Amino acid sequence: MKQARRKELKTNELSIYLQQIRDAATRHANYIFGGVVVVVVVLVIGLYVRHNRHAVEAARWSEYEQIQQAAAQGKADALDRAASLVNDAGADSRLGPRAAELYAGLAFDKAMRISPLGGSSERAALLEKARDGYQKLIDTYGDRPAVVARARLGLAAVAETLCVDGRGDAEAAGEQYRKIVDAGVAPYADLAKQQLDTLAERTRKLQIVATRPAEPPSTAPATLPASGSPQAETAPAVASEAPASAPAQATQP
Repeated sequence: MKQARRKELKTNELSIYLQQIRDAATRHANYIFGGVVVVVVVLVIGLYVRHNRHAVEAARWSEYEQIQQAAAQGKADALDRAASLVNDAGADSRLGPRAAELYAGLAFDKAMRISPLGGSSERAALLEKARDGYQKLIDTYGDRPAVVARARLGLAAVAETLCVDGRGDAEAAGEQYRKIVDAGVAPYADLAKQQLDTLAERTRKLQIVATRPAEPPSTAPATLPASGSPQAETAPAVASEAPASAPAQATQP
């Protein structure tokens, strides 16, 4: 009898508790519904942002590859597109340094296609862009040894070119090579050691080639020879302007 009474009391207590829950839910239905809606909205926004971020990253990587192809095809807008990509991908830990290396490398390559004779201001400006780009890589990604080593190779290449152009000295390049060797990052340390060992001889030869004056072409006779007389075979000498070659750079693995 007592057990039945206790069971009845517990049942009544449970019924009262459930009734209280229903009453509370009824009174606060709007708040509960609003909370559910907020949670759903937050989840949807989170999924959208994540999807959008992935889409933006994919588009930037695609642009990076397209810029490389454009540069290989000699398209004039490759450098400007690379500069834009550097600004857009600066916060990307993977693409950011690659885009910056691409920009600096394109600036250097474009400068090397301009003759050093005549003191071209465009060549000087491009070399400055390349140097600033490589230095920014070192300043921004100083905790990434491979990125720093490649950037120092780029700085050394720029320094060698400025030396050949008569606007710098080989020691600036040697300093960069020594820093790479001291850091010991493979395979860049071995390449830097090879470049350092031949730096003096290489820059001396390049300076001779870059500053050698063009040979004057031989002049053809002013009048044609008389009919029946042997003609002098005059082959005009071709003026040769051998531009200084760019120092070797390590390819990115």
